[in-house]
Amino acid sequence: MPSHNNGFDPCAPPNGAFFAEPAYCCKYFRGATGPIGPDGPMGSAGKPGPTGAAGPQGLQGPRGENAAIEILRTITGEPGSDAAVLNSGSETHVQLTFVIPCGAKGAKGDQGPAGPQGIRGHEGPCGPAGLHGKPGERGPTGETGPKGETGTQGLQGLPGHMGPQGLQGLPGARGEKGPVGPQGPTLYPKQLEPLYIAHFRTRTLIDKTSD
Repeated sequence: MPSHNNGFDPCAPPNGAFFAEPAYCCKYFRGATGPIGPDGPMGSAGKPGPTGAAGPQGLQGPRGENAAIEILRTITGEPGSDAAVLNSGSETHVQLTFVIPCGAKGAKGDQGPAGPQGIRGHEGPCGPAGLHGKPGERGPTGETGPKGETGTQGLQGLPGHMGPQGLQGLPGARGEKGPVGPQGPTLYPKQLEPLYIAHFRTRTLIDKTSD
């Protein structure tokens, strides 16, 4: 049966003609071959296959040489690192170095008992003087000690300065009346004048001294 180009038949010619040869459809629409497209993504790995049967035992190898093993040293590694054994020699002369990592710090143990008193060492040199510390608090007053012996007499000191004059003292008590003096010579008025003047001057001098 011929097909008609109704928009759904890919083998219909573009001018809408009727035809009955199917070969004409493929020849009419096939174009040139395009380039090869890029590779697609790799698929996921498949499950591993079953283990195969064990192979036959191989032939025995030649006898090896006697090897000498020498331990060189042991090194302490960093905490948390892996232990290792390093061979710095050859297959017949093995030189091993062991690397042992440092362990973590353990908990502080209990204080052990005090050891015996050691022998006293030699006295070392005197160190430098330290800084002057702050004065400490005043301690309580101690008990009074016994009275010491009297010391030797010291030298006499120099005389001090003369102090200011003190206040005038109170008048003393009236003294007892003295005995009557001997009778004086009889004097005339002219002879009494010098004595009167001398008495007046003496009395005035005494009054001024009393003030």
